[in-house]
Order: sequence, then C-alpha cells, then structure tokens
Amino acid sequence: MKTRDNIFAATYVEQENSLLIQEWKSATEKMKDSDYKAELVFYKDTILSLHLEKALIDTKNFRFVISPDLQNWVDTQIAFFTNKIVKKIAFVMPEEIFAEVSIQQTMEEEEATKYINTVFFENRDLALEWLLK
Repeated sequence: MKTRDNIFAATYVEQENSLLIQEWKSATEKMKDSDYKAELVFYKDTILSLHLEKALIDTKNFRFVISPDLQNWVDTQIAFFTNKIVKKIAFVMPEEIFAEVSIQQTMEEEEATKYINTVFFENRDLALEWLLK
C-alpha cells in the first residue's frame, strides 16, 4: 500500500509485515532541510500511528547531505520516538560517498544508536530478506 509519493521520496506500508518502506529519489539533490524534515516527520507519524516494527530505508538514489545540525534534529525529533517501536531497520546505502557518510553519522547519534537492530546493505533484496526473517 503506497502512503505517500512525491519528488523526493515514496513511502509504502506493508501492515501484514509491520513494515515501512521509504524509497528516496535522486531529486533529493535539490532538497532543502525543510523538505528532508517533512519526509522524516511523515516517517515518524506513520511509524507511531501504525506501530510498525520494521523499516527499509532505500537511500540508493539519495543525493542530500545531512548537516550535523540536521543529524542532531533527526536524533531528537525522530529517532527518540521511533526507536521505541522499530525493532529492525535496514538501510540500502547510496553510491554517493558524502550522502553515505552523512547517513551513517546520523545513525551514530545518541538516540539513533538505541535502535535494536540497524544494518546497512548494498542490495535491497538482501535488506528485505533480513527484515522479514
């Protein structure tokens, strides 16, 4: 079931698997901080309202660099709330090195490290297989 699709990301929910899938698009290279925040608030609200325990974050086409201030915002405004519900989170990592490093640094923030299982993958199929085990 598709729940949101725009220029920057598409978000799908598979309630039968308690799974949220977020696919970031290459248009993220034109994204502003406010656009990024809006996508993550939608992620948080969806997780909280449906109590989804798994998340697949496909950043293969992600082109946005998450600043240190924004990394901190993600930690306090998103991870703080969702890490209590999400049991497994898988990232399909981007090929663009600056985007990759900023994602990894974001997941090293205090609240983000409290996710029970966070794994980074190069391949979406392997990420999905791990999530559904």
